[in-house]
Order: sequence, then structure tokens, then C-alpha cells
Amino acid sequence: GGTTMKSDDNQLKELATSTPGTEVKVLFLAETHKDLPWTFVPSQPNVTVRIGEPSIAFYTATNLSDKPLSGVAVFSVTPVSVGQYFRKVECFCFDEQRLQPHETVDMPLLFYLDPQMAKDRGTSDIRQVTLAYIFNRFDSDDEEQQEMLLEQQALIQ
Repeated sequence: GGTTMKSDDNQLKELATSTPGTEVKVLFLAETHKDLPWTFVPSQPNVTVRIGEPSIAFYTATNLSDKPLSGVAVFSVTPVSVGQYFRKVECFCFDEQRLQPHETVDMPLLFYLDPQMAKDRGTSDIRQVTLAYIFNRFDSDDEEQQEMLLEQQALIQ
């Protein structure tokens, strides 16, 4: 799927003074890998946002096992062409998440759609975007998994 971009507080402050744009419906999907005994669901199935306007959504995860487990969320955006305009300011996908046995957590996602999306001929008419996550089991002793996490973090910088 499309790679999202990481944003910062300065970009949010600039957005606060800009004029809100076109409305876009963002659908949220969630899945867990079969090796990770968690439930993972969006707290809301979708939200309608204005391009350039910050929005917050939540996902809920529960560790169904009797032991602490860590996971890393991998994301995708469709249509792929929108990925470059999907800006995450805060996301549980930036870091490994560790849940204690039977613990349930709400994880925030603070995002916005970059106003440039409305100016791009390839994306200006898109009115629905899907953001999907899959949580994978993460073993901090596994060097290959550590490299994968670092690569994903580099993609969203």
C-alpha cells in the first residue's frame, strides 16, 4: 500500500491557520497475524475528515494470552497514490507495543491529509481512503525483526 509520511507539530500549527479543504471518508481496518494472540480493532469504522484538518482515531488491542507479548503494526493506505499525502503525527505504529497478559489498551492515531492532495491531479477527486494495519508478533531478541522495524520507521520519517 501507499507509504504514509510522519509529520511534526510545526506542520500542525501551519494547518491550524489554513482553510479546511474537501471532505474525505477514511476507513479503518485492522488485523492481527495468526502468531499474535491479540484482538485488534478500530474503535470506529471510519471518520470523515477535511483535507488539511488534523483528526484523531483510536484502535483497541487486547492481549488474549497469559504472558506479556510485543507487537509491531505495519500499515498500508489505499489508493496507493494517497499514501504520500497521509500524514501521521502520532501513531502506535511508530514503536513496538507491549501488552501484559489480558491487558487492553486504546492506541491513538493523530493524522491529517496534506492539502497538496487536493492540488494533485491524480488524487484531487478521491473521496474515500482506507488505512489498514496488521499487528505482527515482535521478539526484541530477533535481529531480523529489529531490522524490519528500523526500516519501517525510516520509511515514515
